[in-house]
Amino acid sequence: MKNLIVTALIGLCAFSSHARPLTDSEKQAVESSVKEHLKDPDSAKFYHGDFPYPDSSYVYCGQVNAKNSYGGYAGKQLFSNFVALNKNGVIVAPSLDYSRSSGEQLDQEIISVTCASAGYDIPILRKYFKEVNKSRKENGIPELSKAYIKN
Repeated sequence: MKNLIVTALIGLCAFSSHARPLTDSEKQAVESSVKEHLKDPDSAKFYHGDFPYPDSSYVYCGQVNAKNSYGGYAGKQLFSNFVALNKNGVIVAPSLDYSRSSGEQLDQEIISVTCASAGYDIPILRKYFKEVNKSRKENGIPELSKAYIKN
């Protein structure tokens, strides 16, 4: 009986660190932040997945498709946000997709490295593979499979 209780507790602890969907408040904060940088924010279509390692990383990644300057949809673009509580206990989700120095949008390749490092199993260029897995290991996140290497 004692072993059964210990096994159940271990399983419960392991479950608590698994992926989870965003809460409604988190989703609202993320979408608001992403829309700030779109040419036509009202046209945004979001594609949300689970938050893979919310206990190890505060980075949330998803995809958005929105209209460009020509009025057509640009195609799904990866985005990354830092999801946390501010000092007032309000959920904030600043974008990680823009250079701090220049303010310019980062390449999708760099955004995918940010997301892969945070535990998302997405394709990355070979030259970033070792660094991504080093970061994942430091955060207690399983390594990215070699199947996700793209040339």
